[in-house]
Amino acid sequence: MGSKEQLHKRNRHRSPYDFVQLVNHNPDLKQYIINTDYNHKSIDFTNPAAVLQLNRALIFSHYDIYFWDLPESFLCPAVPGRADYIHYAADLFESHYNDLHCLDIGTGANCIYPIIAVKDYQWNMICSEIDPEAFKVAEAIIGFNQMLKKKVKLRLQKQKDAILHGIIMDHDRLDLVICNPPFYKSEAQALKKTERKNTNLNLKKETTTRNFSGRSHELVYPGGELDFIIKMIIESNDYRDQVTWFTSLVSDKNNIVPLQKSLRLNHVSDIKIIPMSQGHKASRILAWKY
Repeated sequence: MGSKEQLHKRNRHRSPYDFVQLVNHNPDLKQYIINTDYNHKSIDFTNPAAVLQLNRALIFSHYDIYFWDLPESFLCPAVPGRADYIHYAADLFESHYNDLHCLDIGTGANCIYPIIAVKDYQWNMICSEIDPEAFKVAEAIIGFNQMLKKKVKLRLQKQKDAILHGIIMDHDRLDLVICNPPFYKSEAQALKKTERKNTNLNLKKETTTRNFSGRSHELVYPGGELDFIIKMIIESNDYRDQVTWFTSLVSDKNNIVPLQKSLRLNHVSDIKIIPMSQGHKASRILAWKY
């Protein structure tokens, strides 16, 4: 719970959590605060309810959001890590990163990327979502927060097998596309990963409860992360004259080499791999342009 110096220099969450301030912004967090063995304030990160209330508090206290909540089972984002993606993506534009036009692929019910992007950089966001239930929750979050109403547009993806197709319109001109793709190839793989993660968090009994929750479409895609991003790369070629930078998170470092091969086959002009790190978790952004 100490300083998080690995986070991007513009990330609001580099300092230790101030639980007094967080509880002031979200009183529902108070019941989940515990004392660690070192007598520091924290929460039980294996408890999905505690994780939800911590992230609600971070959103309320740092991003001028007045309404934000998620129905049970929807993916609850880890706000500091999501913020890092936005900040590193902004660096693609050097010092000219304010007021960009950005597409968020699969924004989810939580709407976290537009929240951060609008607050920190005043970006103009188009957000796609394939799940009608998640779409309605995101719509409510945007509707109840004036800051978002002016800057965020939602588009429902009606083509189940498409990523960019059906979302980017002929008149759109975008500086950036961002994406946090589904990682797992199957529900069985997701459950196995959850069990291993909970073991690492020193749970006393076996459980398949995900501390960040998440519905199937948010976590699972046939072929996993690799096939999803390859499909996104192939579709991106159709919008080469409308988008400056395409980007995606890549969780598995072993996917980088085949993804670079796919990009070269699609004749992109520039490829960047941007490393990120939060605690013991390493990730990276893959960025490409035509």
